[in-house]
Amino acid sequence: MNESASDGLAHTLADRDFYLPLEAAPDPGAPFAPGRVGAGWQWRTGGVWTYWVPPGESLGGLPVQGWKVHVSATAARAGQVLDAAAEVFFAHRVVFKHLSAEAYFRYLHHKHGPRQQAGKFIAGYPVDVERAREVLEALRERLGDEPGPFVLTDRRYRDSPTVHYRYGGFRPARRLRADGTVARLIRRPDGEWVADLRLPAFTLPDGVRDPFAEPEAEPEPASAGPVVLGEYEITAALRHSNAGGSYLGQHRATGRKVFVKEARAHNGLSPDGSCAQERLRREHRTLVALHAAAPGLAPEPLGYLREWEHEFLVTEFLGGTSLHEWTARHAPVARAAATREQFAAYYARCTRLAEQLERAVGRLHELGYAFGDLNSRNVLVDEGPDGRDTLRLIDFETATTAGQPSFRIGTPGFAPPRGLFGEDREGRDRYALSAVLLCLLFPLHPVLDRSPANLPLLERELTALSPVPAELWRKATEFVPARPARPLDTALPEFTAGVARGLLALAGRGPEDAVFPLAPDAYRTNRLGYAHGLAGILSALRQAAVPVPAEFTERLRRAALAGRAELPPGLNCGTAGIAWALAELGEPDAATALAEHAVNHPLGLTCVTLGDGAAGIGLALLAVHARTGDQRLLERADALGDRIAAATRAGEAFGAADPRGLLAGRAGLAHFLRQLSAATGRQGHYRTGLRLIHEELDRAVELPGGALSFAPTAGSRRAVPYLAGGSAGVGLALLGFARPGADDRLTGALGRIVADASKPLTVKAGLFRGLAGLLIFLTDHAAWSGGASARQTVDRSARCLTTHAIPHGDGFRFLGGDGRRYSCDLASGSSGVLLALGRALQPGPGGFLAPVPD
Repeated sequence: MNESASDGLAHTLADRDFYLPLEAAPDPGAPFAPGRVGAGWQWRTGGVWTYWVPPGESLGGLPVQGWKVHVSATAARAGQVLDAAAEVFFAHRVVFKHLSAEAYFRYLHHKHGPRQQAGKFIAGYPVDVERAREVLEALRERLGDEPGPFVLTDRRYRDSPTVHYRYGGFRPARRLRADGTVARLIRRPDGEWVADLRLPAFTLPDGVRDPFAEPEAEPEPASAGPVVLGEYEITAALRHSNAGGSYLGQHRATGRKVFVKEARAHNGLSPDGSCAQERLRREHRTLVALHAAAPGLAPEPLGYLREWEHEFLVTEFLGGTSLHEWTARHAPVARAAATREQFAAYYARCTRLAEQLERAVGRLHELGYAFGDLNSRNVLVDEGPDGRDTLRLIDFETATTAGQPSFRIGTPGFAPPRGLFGEDREGRDRYALSAVLLCLLFPLHPVLDRSPANLPLLERELTALSPVPAELWRKATEFVPARPARPLDTALPEFTAGVARGLLALAGRGPEDAVFPLAPDAYRTNRLGYAHGLAGILSALRQAAVPVPAEFTERLRRAALAGRAELPPGLNCGTAGIAWALAELGEPDAATALAEHAVNHPLGLTCVTLGDGAAGIGLALLAVHARTGDQRLLERADALGDRIAAATRAGEAFGAADPRGLLAGRAGLAHFLRQLSAATGRQGHYRTGLRLIHEELDRAVELPGGALSFAPTAGSRRAVPYLAGGSAGVGLALLGFARPGADDRLTGALGRIVADASKPLTVKAGLFRGLAGLLIFLTDHAAWSGGASARQTVDRSARCLTTHAIPHGDGFRFLGGDGRRYSCDLASGSSGVLLALGRALQPGPGGFLAPVPD
């Protein structure tokens, strides 16, 4: 973990409404501090860590890299371990750090925490190998058999359960990436800087040898060859987490397929404090009892094994897919132009699955058990050859009887509000069962948890497609609290104004440099950029004809100019996107300076994409040129176009992932090259763009019914309709090339792409991967076609955004990021929705991301 935890989970722990760094939590729990401090030692906090430095030294005086010492601890003994380890570090004058408070400890050891940080509690930074050896040995003797989780990135020191080490960076040596993230670096013995890999396995840079390894040290689990656990052999890994992993296996004698679930020691904590092994042991006992009482209700337990420090539960292997995946695959609401007959057939299948689920949960209750954490991912559906679906419950780690303490664990959207059922465990299961059924119809749970009054809006849209059977709807919405219904007919101008008011009302609720609340990607990159930061928010306000407070523009201008050396050059997260926004906001000098920074940045040569590379930089140059008349910017954009053409002809542009779509694929390059051709008059750019659009269409996925969609990458399992990496983004680029009578393939494909993007409901509202992005494309398509039916599709899509709009005061908020908190960012939050609504209300010339009007 860097100094500010950077994943979505971490950013949901500090505040119920907004994404914030973990260290911003108002109450991180009991603090950690050594009981006795060495004389003259100084301390300071940084992120979630507390650092200790000997007198007369500083953190800046540490070597750039070396042998790190890590000490792990159980949650119950963390304070005592810190006291003991600190004595050693103080005595040997070794700089060290430790987690500052209990909440940070729980996060790093959470079952869904970052695996590369698993088990780490204290880290020491000895200046050389001999000092490291002294400290490792002293810690081993001082801590003795003190138990602790295994640190996945490290190697244990000799036979110590808690003392670990790895080779890595001490002081920040970093390299900015084109996407705005930062790579940590270390220097190999030959002088070359390479990535400081923090894999969940012990690794060494080339040329570095482990000076502490000893033959008598306890062996670690073998990572090569087949893994054998008693009578079973692991054949495939299914997933990994801080808690352990899950695997496909087989019985070695009979070949029978089995499912294997692993629990690591002293790790995988849940909010109630239980660790992975506690839950796995309880699950095994539960499965044994249920199999004896009601075979088939739960997976058959076949064995419980211990290997090294890990424990494994072996059960029968159940075929099928999770109900979550089954719904995504079969729900007609996710298909283009699904018929009422298809909806009716789907609802009939849902009704049968609901009956099976009710029987399974009811039987579990008859036997005295409550499931505890029922959700759409721990229900398996097996589609039999006769067309009938069979449902089974899996993952019984939270199942309890009345005489056992319940695990207070619940999946967001499926867990009832605190206090609704008290100690009524069966009531909590009934609530979750209802939420699972709603997931079958449409998973709007995050919105409904905050605004139950949105339920009639969802019902309206589902009814317009095909009415849900009354009894199925009743069961699926049984526990959605009754609230006054939202108005069903909100005029587009009134709705757009409400979104703008809601956005501006959040000013001052975010980081100082960003002003507005943002999604986790802003903390992972920077808080000024176009996609995730302040630039995109202000641009959306301006494009929606909402006055932008001058102080916000000035804050963006000052921060971007002062910090440009630390920013990447791209459109999404870098100076190109900020330059475009400032040009729109009437700051031509700052825009020109930042555009020049972008085009001169060496990272601009490493990537050609629209989102992070040369195409996006070129598009921003065109935008600033259009507003300043600076001919140099047009010339530089022209040169970028030539470079992109050469890279695509040489097959050097995309790599093995072969991304598709607007931000990372060929469509984005084509979009820029067409605009460049219009600005320069060079037809070669147009021809290259046309070639790339055809290459993108070669990668299209034909859906049932004939619509065209796109998978974000070559390895993606699902095609998507979204703007960033799906059909809406490809369609937006294609609009500039599709001329009636000029290319039948393009005009034919456009209609089929529109069919995919005309979905009335999506799980998220956002611009890049949600309904707002579809609305942007449909609006531009309606302007291109001039047809009344195309405009009706736009109006319907804009209306459907009200389903996601959460009232607050006299405005509306939207959930961004992964959908757990509010955000104002352009890519996923309120400003992207406002941008789409503003364009739908008053379509302008040129379309979205078009710096040069057609």
